[in-house]
Amino acid sequence: MIYILHIETSGAVCSVCLSANGEAIAEKENATVNAHAKMLTLLVEELMAEKQLSLTDLNAVAVSIGPGSYTGLRIGVSAAKGFCYALNIPLIAVSTLQGIARCALSQTKNENSNYLATIDARRNEVYMAVFDHSAIDISPVVSRIVDADLIHSLNNYESLTICGNGAFKFKDWLTENKNWRVIEITETHARYMVQTSYSKFLASDFSDVAYTEPLYLKEFTGVKAATK
Repeated sequence: MIYILHIETSGAVCSVCLSANGEAIAEKENATVNAHAKMLTLLVEELMAEKQLSLTDLNAVAVSIGPGSYTGLRIGVSAAKGFCYALNIPLIAVSTLQGIARCALSQTKNENSNYLATIDARRNEVYMAVFDHSAIDISPVVSRIVDADLIHSLNNYESLTICGNGAFKFKDWLTENKNWRVIEITETHARYMVQTSYSKFLASDFSDVAYTEPLYLKEFTGVKAATK
């Protein structure tokens, strides 16, 4: 049995999930504001105890790598690396946006649509990437202003499901794109990392425990920015 611990702290919810052979078997979450650092290890302990397993039973740890909250990402990545060091097991990095795409895919199951996963980056900007109907990325993760230039560049996608907490910024453009739809997924959850992380485990697609860093996209500028 391949057990993988999944850690998602890129947003307001601190979420952990345990999978066995690519299937989620337990999940714990906490949405207390500014409590990720306090709650993460407690949630992991509760998760493992619920399934009567030890951390030594884990085969890998997967972590949501970003983009997202500066503080949340640092907490999640640091904890994941700590588990991997202590247990001598591999680290798997999963795009936060891919998790959002998988969440939207689970709700729509539209094989004719591509998925534009977004995270609100304040003002009229989003972090974004496009995924196919299997949640496989077909564009890089970027930061973009939602304007006519961006919409024009996305017109190549005849059918597009726009998802994530930045999706509302595209609503004004829907009348020009009849085959586009918006799903406002407000939070990210560790269970949507499971399929990606298991595929990466089977392919031995691991990240370097020593050098892996969160994908911020924007430079960290201090305490005020960290509250994003």
